[in-house]
Amino acid sequence: MNFFNSRIFKFGLPIVLIATGLLFVFAQLYFSGKSSVLYKYKDRAAVDPGSDLFVIFNPFRDKTPEIEAEKAFEILKNGNCEQIESNVKIDCERENQYTLKSWDLADRKENGNQINLHYKVYRQRVVGHYSNVWIILEKDSDKWNKF
Repeated sequence: MNFFNSRIFKFGLPIVLIATGLLFVFAQLYFSGKSSVLYKYKDRAAVDPGSDLFVIFNPFRDKTPEIEAEKAFEILKNGNCEQIESNVKIDCERENQYTLKSWDLADRKENGNQINLHYKVYRQRVVGHYSNVWIILEKDSDKWNKF
């Protein structure tokens, strides 16, 4: 029996090649952990910053800034706008009028200690369309400050 016609070669080799490829991809993702965005495509002709935007995020990125932004969105969703700690004045009357329904992270940019998070936000009274919201976080020692 020839080795290349054997059952081990026909079934074992593809499994070993797939496992090696997956190991390489995961190692690449893990060791490139400094970059939070692996791939980004933006149509240059798009007027809306959120339309025709395709981003693949690094699954091993530091998600602490996103967790802080999520906390702020939860407070807005519950109608407690006054409880948000921010260096920017928020129009609570408008926020309570157009209550948040859901949000999706669209993009993320890092500049040293500052992180810009771009979200697509869906509101209660605006059906079928989203609004763009940017949350800028700056790291001060171990705390993230919202701008």
